[in-house]
Amino acid sequence: MKSERFNEKFKKFKRNLSGHIFLVLALSALSALLLITIFILVKSAPFIAEVGFFKFVFGMEWSPSNNQYGIFPMIAGTVSVTIGAVLIGVPIGICSAIFLAEFAPAKVRDLFRPVIQLLAGIPSVVYGFVGLIFVVPFIRNFIGGPGMSMLAGSLILAVMILPTVISISEVALLSLPRQYKEGALALGMTHWQTIWRVQIPAAKSGIVASVILGIGRAVGETMAVIMVLGNATAFPTSILNPIRTLTTNIGIDMGYAEGLHEQALFATGVVLFIIIMVINGVAQYIQRDKLRGSKAAARGGIWGIFRKKEKAAETPACAAFVPAPEVKAAKGKRKACPPLFDETERKKPLIGARSGQIMAKAVIWAAAILVLSILLFILIFILIKGLPVIFRDFPKFLTQNPRDMGAAGGIASTITGTFLVTFAAVLIAIPFGIGAAFYLAEYTKENIFTKIIRFSVESLAGIPSIVYGLFGFIVFVAAFGMSVVAGGLTLAIMILPTIIRTSEEAIKTVPKTYRDVSYSLGATKWQTIRKAVFPSAVRGIVNGVILSIGRCVAETAAVILTAGSAPRMRTMASHFFILVSEWISLENAYGTAALLIIFILIINVGANALVNRLMAKGR
Repeated sequence: MKSERFNEKFKKFKRNLSGHIFLVLALSALSALLLITIFILVKSAPFIAEVGFFKFVFGMEWSPSNNQYGIFPMIAGTVSVTIGAVLIGVPIGICSAIFLAEFAPAKVRDLFRPVIQLLAGIPSVVYGFVGLIFVVPFIRNFIGGPGMSMLAGSLILAVMILPTVISISEVALLSLPRQYKEGALALGMTHWQTIWRVQIPAAKSGIVASVILGIGRAVGETMAVIMVLGNATAFPTSILNPIRTLTTNIGIDMGYAEGLHEQALFATGVVLFIIIMVINGVAQYIQRDKLRGSKAAARGGIWGIFRKKEKAAETPACAAFVPAPEVKAAKGKRKACPPLFDETERKKPLIGARSGQIMAKAVIWAAAILVLSILLFILIFILIKGLPVIFRDFPKFLTQNPRDMGAAGGIASTITGTFLVTFAAVLIAIPFGIGAAFYLAEYTKENIFTKIIRFSVESLAGIPSIVYGLFGFIVFVAAFGMSVVAGGLTLAIMILPTIIRTSEEAIKTVPKTYRDVSYSLGATKWQTIRKAVFPSAVRGIVNGVILSIGRCVAETAAVILTAGSAPRMRTMASHFFILVSEWISLENAYGTAALLIIFILIINVGANALVNRLMAKGR
């Protein structure tokens, strides 16, 4: 009797084992946020107690030599440059995602996607360098002002967030059931009307996720904006004036800060936390409002997505897509279905004239051409400058290590360092990130616990990389020294929110019927996830992993603080930054950047081949 109870309990535990494991993995995001929060608060608490939080936040002067620590101009600079980047980059990015999902010819799509994935892996310091060479002089010569300005920073950040917004939004649009589009077209809607009134609202969750990650990237950027903002501590009064953001303030001063000055920089990190949490709170409110609208829409089929207040006829003979008011049949009688449109509906255009579709299509094509032109220009510029350097000194450039002084030397050790740090970070982050995503999407319902975890994930996504670097320097460097392990652990926490958020969105888009069929055949929860859900979501999951690999390869500030900047311990991104910032060798810097692009291209080709193979097996 006891043995039977034990076997029954063991079987129950075995059935729930995967859920328990995924729960532990999901708690990783919450634990990481708590650790970083405690770390920053402890380091900044003495300063806040001495100076005062409100005096610090609303002070207008930043002069550590005179014991003046006011960061309100930098808060305004951060908000303004981020808003500028979002206003420029998000509409262009979403239009480009619509172009890829709905309008792009196959050959153009095959060119566009790898270019976008490549751009995600370019180090931020390369964007800053390109902005310094092209954007700053253009603004100075043709618009006015000193060139280094809020406008320059917004333009560079807008380009930097494009890969994130485009990639995730496209996956969200492509993952929608075909019935949404087919049902709307069957109702007589044009292609653009279907996209605007049906597909975009249905994919809003993924699009909002892309915007949140893009905002996090813009708020947290340090290296690129240091080179183009001008770094003036004055309050921003014009888009043409130099400004300083909160992240650049930390990046500029941390190298020599000590005592109260250093504590003030950690307190700046606390303010960044508050800004990110406000952004996340607004985003979660929008998503909850969208969820309520989606539930109302579900009651009306496809038509309910864009006419939520009307109800389909409740007569069994009626079709699913009836856009007429509710039919009230007499007691005990059935009433015939109403026509698809009544006379008043026939006199009104659904949304707009055909000219509206032509204009919308023209805007989408223009946005896509603009994005492709910008991205190709950056790639071609780097390759034209860098490939001659590689081939001129080949193979010495790839086999020799960088030296302490002068322009001589290659990048062999930086290639090894980049690979090891990236591999360590991805190896740690992938199981935690994907496991947490499956727990949130498959093993739990929406409640206060899942809201806390999601809030933690989105807060982690917005933490500046330099704050991650400071955390890794205190925690991981103290334990392991400046090494691949310290750098890999730091980057693993940094890319964790990207993997969780993109994987969860990919899992959510798998149709419920896949799960129902699997359960009806007697499959367990784990078997359903492994055999039905994961193969269908693998493209979106791999897309998030590719974005994460690109961020690891491109990261500079956090790597320098944790893996070190010694010639034999650098990554390619940190090596490029040192070559440019110290004006050691621009030629070697271009060669390093070109090799980074080739490295990212190899990763993308390999990842896409793996996706195609996994999807072929799943068919």
